[in-house]
This record gives sequence, structure tokens and C-alpha cells, in this order.
Amino acid sequence: MLVGSLSDSIIGGIFISEDAVAETGLVQPIFSLVIFIANLLAVGSSSKFSNYAGAFDKENAGKVAGIGLLFSIASGAFVALMIVVFREAFFNTFAVSAEVERMAREYYTASFF
Repeated sequence: MLVGSLSDSIIGGIFISEDAVAETGLVQPIFSLVIFIANLLAVGSSSKFSNYAGAFDKENAGKVAGIGLLFSIASGAFVALMIVVFREAFFNTFAVSAEVERMAREYYTASFF
């Protein structure tokens, strides 16, 4: 996601306008939240899974994998719900031009839905 966001900013700045760079920056906090939650689950689950798998403890390795998957799905659903519920409040927080807000909403919608 970070590489995608960076490339969107670069491509937008070169080929579209300064407004394109502004709109990608506007939605960056949302992407950062998603990346944080994904990394939190991925690092914790994978390290515990590796410990159990390395000790040939298939039962606990399976439990960790299942719980990691369950929490990944649940946190993804929670973040998606929060993005939908608080979208308007998020965009109303920033004082940007109408064009930047329009572009940010399009980018936001295309990226998540």
C-alpha cells in the first residue's frame, strides 16, 4: 500500500496536477491505519505460528493460524465499517478546495470499494 500510495502521488503530480498530490495526501491517514492494523496482526501471528511450527506443535500452530485469520477478517470488517461511518466527518475536518475534495473522494472510493 505504501508503494502504491507513493506511486499514485508521483504519477498524479507529474501527469495530473498539484491537486492530485494533495488528494493522495488527504487520504493517506486512512491508508496508514489500514497498514498499521494489517502489520500488527501479520507480525504477531506469523511469529507465534513460526515458534509453534518450529517446535512441531501442530495443534497450537493451527490455533494461532486460525485466530490470526479470524482477527484479520474481523479487523478488516471493522476498519471498513469505520471508513464508511466516519467518511464524511473525516473529509469535513480538512479545509481543501472543492476540486481536491472531489478527487480525494474518487480516490478513496476506488481504493476501498
